[in-house]
Amino acid sequence: MVPVKPVLPFALSHQDHLLPEFRIYPAKNLRLPDYSNSTISIQNTGSEGVLMDTVEQLNGTYFYKGVCNISSGELFFWIFLDKINDQFGGIKDVVAMSCIILGLPLLKTRGKPYGTTAGTSIASKYLRQLLNVEMPIRLPTITEASIATLKPKYVTNLGAFIGRGLPVVGWAIVASDVSQIVYKTVRDYNTIAHEKDRIW
Repeated sequence: MVPVKPVLPFALSHQDHLLPEFRIYPAKNLRLPDYSNSTISIQNTGSEGVLMDTVEQLNGTYFYKGVCNISSGELFFWIFLDKINDQFGGIKDVVAMSCIILGLPLLKTRGKPYGTTAGTSIASKYLRQLLNVEMPIRLPTITEASIATLKPKYVTNLGAFIGRGLPVVGWAIVASDVSQIVYKTVRDYNTIAHEKDRIW
């Protein structure tokens, strides 16, 4: 049986040791794709020289982490999902979601003045009790009503100020995550994609 030219016709080096080349023996009369015009890009992102990912451009389509024969748009989509998976899931995101949920006006309250947000948040209710300190100045806060009117709402209670600030912190963390995901997706896509397929 005559061996076919290897898909990867070279040996990968790791810590000055050559890994053995491999050969593929196809079944009789099996027709293999023509990879003569294909390019293979090896991305090494490990801190110790470990091969982390292999990306190929095959006859105008791409291969990315086990997903074969995908277009440039599909490549961007899979990289985007990959970066979402990498970005979310740490303690930072747990804190962000906690801040957002605790800052939602879920609790009912007595009648409030016109133009204010109906209800109050768990954070505001209990922080007003724990940090019931009246400040000598009015402190600006952001609420649903203030976003609608584009004007901050002012309070003098320290607990209310911190309680209203928690969701702002949470949304800031989420916005940071989203911006990093978009940046890393575009960066990696442009590194992998052919020049004509790049975003810029």
